This record gives sequence, structure tokens and C-alpha cells, in this order.
Amino acid sequence: MAPVPYTPEAAAAADAPTNAANLAPSASPSSASAAQPSLYQRLGGEAAVTQAVDVFYKAIMADPELAPFFEGVDMAKQRRKQVRV
Repeated sequence: MAPVPYTPEAAAAADAPTNAANLAPSASPSSASAAQPSLYQRLGGEAAVTQAVDVFYKAIMADPELAPFFEGVDMAKQRRKQVRV
């Protein structure tokens, strides 16, 4: 089977179920977004994302090859950036 060439249309079609409109809660939900929760909401909202980010950074900081990249980084601030919508 030959590879499918990249086109913006193909990329948009492939990304349609998880496009940016579904990632974060909408400030003024339309009837379509009100009917279907955002990806952020489906994942469990702030509590679930916070927990996932904490698990991720604990693993990073425990890795001797990756931890040096974060020396001097305010990790509480870094975690907040990852959770913020």
C-alpha cells in the first residue's frame, strides 16, 4: 500500500474528532459543544490533568538522563503551566 501524501485537507479530516474546539471548555458553549463535553472534560477536568502532569514530572525527575534538563526550573510553576486551560 502506497503512503498517502500530506495535504492540509487530509490533515484536517484526520484531526476532526479531536480538533482544537474540543480541547478546552468553551467560554460561551454553542448548542453543539453543549451537547458534547470537551476533551478536557471527558478526561476528567483539572483534577485528572493535574494528576497526569504530576505523574509525568515525577517520572521525568526520577530519570537521570532527563532530570538535568529541569535543573533550576520552578517545577510548581511548570506543572501549573501544563494544567492551565
